[in-house]
Amino acid sequence: MNKILYCLIIVALSVSCTKETNLPEDNRCSSLVIDNPATQLLSDQKLDTIKYLFNKNHLRTTSLQFFNYQESRGYQNILFKYIVAYQFVNGLKVFTDYRGFEFGKNDSLVFMDGDTILSLNLPKKPRLSLFQVRAIFSNAINTDGYKLYSSMQDSCMNMEFGYYDLNAGTGNIIHKYTTAWKINPKNREYPYAFIDDLNVRLIYYDNGIRTLWENKATQR
Repeated sequence: MNKILYCLIIVALSVSCTKETNLPEDNRCSSLVIDNPATQLLSDQKLDTIKYLFNKNHLRTTSLQFFNYQESRGYQNILFKYIVAYQFVNGLKVFTDYRGFEFGKNDSLVFMDGDTILSLNLPKKPRLSLFQVRAIFSNAINTDGYKLYSSMQDSCMNMEFGYYDLNAGTGNIIHKYTTAWKINPKNREYPYAFIDDLNVRLIYYDNGIRTLWENKATQR
């Protein structure tokens, strides 16, 4: 992914033309992540296989960014191929709605997972500045009971702007989208968070810690 590091004043002025006032700001290093479907996340060989499968089954790759490809042998030694992709709408990634595709015998499509999102009536530009987003994330780190990441407060943070379904993972099949930020320390997976740009609040924070109870629940 292309990552553009903005100087302090430039970020504050250019990232958000409708910057919220009277909100806390954290002016430490922030790196804006710019992603698009053309950004390659898989090897050329895997992408060539995906293009072949999609062409064979008359599927469109438009607005899809493929990030996972796996194979496994099933009944009667049939080779199954599994593909997962991000969706992009209005040129922005939908963080919560992956599209999944399964191909089986004769490389024919046998299953699709996830809803196709054709359009969203939401802004294409953020309401919050990077500094305000970082301040919300810093507060989440500071209030994390495990206190593992306090030393990372001075690390540079990656931030990507996109869309998020607030009902994702709740069992509610009615979509409720908002503009959102994904933020995490540069070159680190954890901690990360999603921040609601429209409603100026933390949606989800993950410090990467899994308790014994959570691990057992996942295995059920």
